[in-house]
Amino acid sequence: MASATQLPTLDTVRSLNAPELLALARKLRKNASSLPAPRGELRIALTGGGNLSYLGIALEPYFRSAGFDLRLYVSPYDAYRMECSDPNSPLVQFNPDVIIILNHWREFIVDQPPLTDSGESVDRTLESIVRERLTQAETLRQRTGATIYITEIVTPNRRADGYFSLNRPGGLLAFLREINRRTRCTGENFRFIDLDETAAEIGKNAFFDDSAYFLSKQPFALAVLPTVANAVSAPILNDRGVVRKCLVLDLDHTLWGGVVGDDGLHGIRLDPNDAVGEAYLDFQRTVLAYQRRGVLLAVCSKNDEKIAKEVFQKNAYCLLKLKHFASFYANWEPKSENLKRIAAELNISTDALVFFDDNPVERDAVRNALPEVTVVNVPDDPALYSAALDQARLFDWTNLTAEDLARSESLRANRERAELESEANDYLSYL
Repeated sequence: MASATQLPTLDTVRSLNAPELLALARKLRKNASSLPAPRGELRIALTGGGNLSYLGIALEPYFRSAGFDLRLYVSPYDAYRMECSDPNSPLVQFNPDVIIILNHWREFIVDQPPLTDSGESVDRTLESIVRERLTQAETLRQRTGATIYITEIVTPNRRADGYFSLNRPGGLLAFLREINRRTRCTGENFRFIDLDETAAEIGKNAFFDDSAYFLSKQPFALAVLPTVANAVSAPILNDRGVVRKCLVLDLDHTLWGGVVGDDGLHGIRLDPNDAVGEAYLDFQRTVLAYQRRGVLLAVCSKNDEKIAKEVFQKNAYCLLKLKHFASFYANWEPKSENLKRIAAELNISTDALVFFDDNPVERDAVRNALPEVTVVNVPDDPALYSAALDQARLFDWTNLTAEDLARSESLRANRERAELESEANDYLSYL
């Protein structure tokens, strides 16, 4: 928990369950005047469908721990349309920097067409709904100048119209998914948060709580508040400069099974015909996908550098190659010191690093030495590594440029030039 002068880390916030998160939010709110806010004030309005007050409370620790002096406005229940239509509504008067719009699926069932309706009839209904949604959001954007984030409608755990309804334009799931798709495809002025995928990761039966909805109009179960708050806050924090740029990876038992120094180049487990080897290959594919979308990769391993590099150079099964890494440290020094070197070499701050290591002792050592570094809670089973990294939502960038994609190659080339320079006997040999 936080004292009156100390903020928790984002890592700490992400580890809390719902009661702990709400308790921390109340404590932070109570001590708000004495908390540091190096990033300055951030005004967030939360609106849409259902009772969003608990989500508003749950969001506070994420933004305060990231260094923002948070000012939060939550629309009253069922006030969204009024907030959009009234140019002097409380939301507009609040003058937010960010507006989050979260709609509940029950808001749209009144418009659901009969299963027997033709595709043309359903299309007209969909067009009307999407036009209204985007008009409302655009009205708020123009009146406030805020950045608008729209969450995907989370499709329900209901099948009253049967599984076959997916084949009919008016079926509930098909209808809601099409609203999501059309809103996303035509809403070029807005940013979208895939909350439906988050709910699918949790499981729809766990995500929804009908008793809570009927009692107090909560749009989802209170138990999933931390997951929802993390999913909603992550892209906003990234847009506001809280950006993780580099994924730092251990090697033995992280990128392959076994210890290369003991088992040898071909004794480690990476063979796709071996279930364990396939699990590590799956994680390498995931890591490679991150690199291809601009995430910098680095190695931080207690290993002999020459032996470690041979895996990437000579093991036929290894998907990752040395060219994919912007920085590479394999030695016997404390990993926290190597993380500092990686950050300096890449010209980024240590709070832009994400550390992925199978060894809990090494993870704790990094947390203690460098609390600003994000440390992934790595599961014991390598088959779960990819999901653990994906679901941590640490690289939820909303913008991706050609420069981002080229950065890793540029940094790798710089590192290779520096290595050649250090190995050359004279300047002419280096050239």
